[in-house]
Amino acid sequence: MGARLGAFLRRLSLLRRRHELDRELAEELQSHLELEADRARAEGRSADEGLRTARLRLGNPDRLREESRAVFGFPRVEALARDTALAARRLRRAPAFTLAAVLTLALGIGANAALFALVDTVVLRPLPFPQPDRLVSVRELFRGERSALAPANIADYRVPALESLAAWHSVELNVSGTGRPETLFGQAVGADFFAVLGTGPVLGRAFLPEEDRDGGPKVVILSDGLWRSRFGADPAIVGRSVRLDRQPYQVVGVLPPGFVTPGAMGGPREASVLVPAAFPAELLANRGDHETDLVARLRPGASLAEADAQLRAVSERLARDHPDTNREFRAVAIPLDRDVTRDVRASMLLLLGAVGAVLAIACLNVANLQLVRALGRHRELAVCGALGAPRSRLVAGLLIESLLVAGLGGVAGLGLASFLLAGLKTLAPAGTPRLATAALDARVLAAALVATVATGLFFGLAPALAATRTRAAAVLQVGARQHSSRRVMRWRGALVSGQVALALALLVCAALLMRSMARIGSVALGFETESVVAAQVKLPQEAYPDAARRLAFFEELERRLAARPGVAAVAFVNTLPLRGGWRTGIQVEGRPVDPEHHDDADAQAVSRGYFRALGIPLLRGRGLEQTDREGAPYVALVNEEFARRFAYGGSVIGKRFRRGPKAPWVTVVGEVGSLRRDGPDADATSQIYLPAAQTGLYPVRLSDVALRGNGGAGALTSLLRAEVEALDAEQPISRVTTLDEALARGVAPRRFGLALLAGFALTALALTLVGIYGVAAYSVGQRIPELGVRVALGAERGRILGLVVRGVLSQVLIGVAAGLALAFAATRALQGLLFQVAPTDPATFAAVPLLLLAAAALAALGPALRATRVDPVTALRWE
Repeated sequence: MGARLGAFLRRLSLLRRRHELDRELAEELQSHLELEADRARAEGRSADEGLRTARLRLGNPDRLREESRAVFGFPRVEALARDTALAARRLRRAPAFTLAAVLTLALGIGANAALFALVDTVVLRPLPFPQPDRLVSVRELFRGERSALAPANIADYRVPALESLAAWHSVELNVSGTGRPETLFGQAVGADFFAVLGTGPVLGRAFLPEEDRDGGPKVVILSDGLWRSRFGADPAIVGRSVRLDRQPYQVVGVLPPGFVTPGAMGGPREASVLVPAAFPAELLANRGDHETDLVARLRPGASLAEADAQLRAVSERLARDHPDTNREFRAVAIPLDRDVTRDVRASMLLLLGAVGAVLAIACLNVANLQLVRALGRHRELAVCGALGAPRSRLVAGLLIESLLVAGLGGVAGLGLASFLLAGLKTLAPAGTPRLATAALDARVLAAALVATVATGLFFGLAPALAATRTRAAAVLQVGARQHSSRRVMRWRGALVSGQVALALALLVCAALLMRSMARIGSVALGFETESVVAAQVKLPQEAYPDAARRLAFFEELERRLAARPGVAAVAFVNTLPLRGGWRTGIQVEGRPVDPEHHDDADAQAVSRGYFRALGIPLLRGRGLEQTDREGAPYVALVNEEFARRFAYGGSVIGKRFRRGPKAPWVTVVGEVGSLRRDGPDADATSQIYLPAAQTGLYPVRLSDVALRGNGGAGALTSLLRAEVEALDAEQPISRVTTLDEALARGVAPRRFGLALLAGFALTALALTLVGIYGVAAYSVGQRIPELGVRVALGAERGRILGLVVRGVLSQVLIGVAAGLALAFAATRALQGLLFQVAPTDPATFAAVPLLLLAAAALAALGPALRATRVDPVTALRWE
């Protein structure tokens, strides 16, 4: 090893004396030549004969020079440099080919780099915590559906496979006292939260166990962003108090820059504050309240399967011990990174596969161009082979040219990728995890380099092998055109078939998404979203400690707003549609109780103006009235779905239900239209509407306000903020949006996927049609003599036209057949993004191939028309 390194270093040092060594070598060869010439003359030969004899004895001087240089040089590197320089000169002499190939590859590589940067950041990159592979999310599934977790079950979930675990749930706190009051999004976390994640505050400390108890000290940890924006990055903030929900909280720490809690990674807002979870005793004693999440760290050596099995055993025990609350719940362990990206993982990976298909189509297109270019040099390559050049050297020369083109395409693609990535970050739906950190970093550049090299080999190898396979004698005897035409057409046809197959699969996927979006757009929500502004007014517990005071605030706010010009309707509710909900178990009078499956329904506490503000029609009975207050009989309205499910074909009016065995009975006094609370792609469920004024009926807090008016969203928002401040100067409003905007956010992931997939599909189609046109044009060029003979013999124009088009469509049909099989497999990944459309929708699988065939026929029509205008005399003189 040392000897080889020494020899390498000696050769490297001699490179600086390259010209001097060449000169000495030339002088030495000349000296040997003169000595041999003198020896020949001494043998009796003439001067000319002596010089000729000396040259014969020494051999080829060029070969000797190369062999001597190999001693102090790097012959393979030098040969590579010469081949690279030669390839660069060839590309400069063919600017049209170079520009077309570079632009095509730049599009494919740039789109791949941009989307890979997004997917890598959002889905593939490990979470920014120590040993992220050991972090898991513990979830409770209700009838197989994802659910929040009951805090009372947490102690049971401390299984041996989990080293530590900590609860967290979202909270909103009003900050006041410094600057304008605002509502901060935050998270309430267990004392072990930072120990589980393996990180902690950069200033101050984490929470102490005694602070994570009901009645413990009021403490808070600030995010870096809030610390800088509201408190001027004051390092002395630790130990000071801030006013949250009208109470003093002591700041004990500040989070590091860029720190994002797991709960905020999949949401539209970052957590500005962290406070202790401090579950009250009554919550820890009630296994039926599911309102928190759990993050855990696997014990060293323990596997996810072990944790999941142990949690399953705990779930089975809890179902036996507490059947009323735990019978239909099962705890599972999910890798935290998969849980965080659950809503976007499938669609992101699907889009990455789609853009990879675009790159493959671009490669096939450039391979077609490279094949024609390489075979145009058939005679040159044949001559080189006849003179002794090995086939490997010829293939290497063509591959170097391909790699140069790919390199130029890669550089241009990275420039394009920076613009595409900025666009992707703008178009991506709100709440995409870690979206802001997506960048063209070292991982993306490395992936782009690998893609560039692979691309150069992919589109360069087949043409290089095809161009150097032919025997030199055959080419030199009959000419390149006649010799290679049939084989070239087979190669080019196969490449086009591959392009068609990939493009068809992308077009089918895009068409299915388009049909889904059309179905979603045609779904009736059951309520109106136009001109409705929604906002949250979260009243703090300290200032409004009971339901009666909160109700009084909202009723006075409703009265003030209704009296303002431009306001058509006002409503307040615990949660408006498209912004969440509350589901509760119910017992319907006269309906047998099923011990295995409890009845439930979506429930809302609403004001009397709720139905008018949202345009929900009253179908039967009466609406809510002013007299429906505490002290009056408990009443409710239900929707059509509730009536269908529980009235057994009769009238639902007068029926009674209650929320539990100890809850009061509620009489149904009206039936309203069903609505899709969670958006057009959600089912209409059984819903009950409880009067907000009958505060004894519901445990949730009133918080959302809806205004319908004709003054515009900005004017209505200003009006709402002014009236809230007039009632309570320290009370902010938050989550202000129109219901139209909320609706758009709900379908944003589908729209994002559709926009990108449609763009990729159209790009793939355009590249494929260019490839089809090129094949058709090449076919016509190769068959000019044949076409000339046909025209001379009286062939009709239509027959010539059909001959060319049929030849191209035969290759397209092969691609269509392969593409249908590929699309059939690819559409399975679309299942989660489709709505009321089957992945194997017959109409889509029939229409897309027909449209693609029609487009292919149009692409081949230009060259076909040119074939009909062939002059027989010119054609017969072609070769």
